[in-house]
Amino acid sequence: MLIRGHIDHVHISDLDTRRGPVSLTSVWLVDHHDHVPATKQHPTLYEVQFLNDKGHDWAHAITSRFHDGDRVLALVRDDVETATTTSTEGHQRTYIRTRGIDLALSALDAARQ
Repeated sequence: MLIRGHIDHVHISDLDTRRGPVSLTSVWLVDHHDHVPATKQHPTLYEVQFLNDKGHDWAHAITSRFHDGDRVLALVRDDVETATTTSTEGHQRTYIRTRGIDLALSALDAARQ
């Protein structure tokens, strides 16, 4: 599945697992649906998770190549779930959580005339 959006922020968490410590890199994307004309749909928030393993250092690869505000395309697994979190102001936000496969810059802004 492909998700497009702007990077809101990147969060890196160190986790202790049965197999030892790992890093979870969460890329928070916001899709404002501005790729379709005149939509009234509210922005969609995604958490795309990348888990470091012996062959992939997602934390370094993502933070060294991407910045907040970049428009990206996230290639993700099809198993998505919805989750809810509470903001610091006490408002509940629903978002979509999924596992990432890859992340790339989008050419959409450069293609617009």
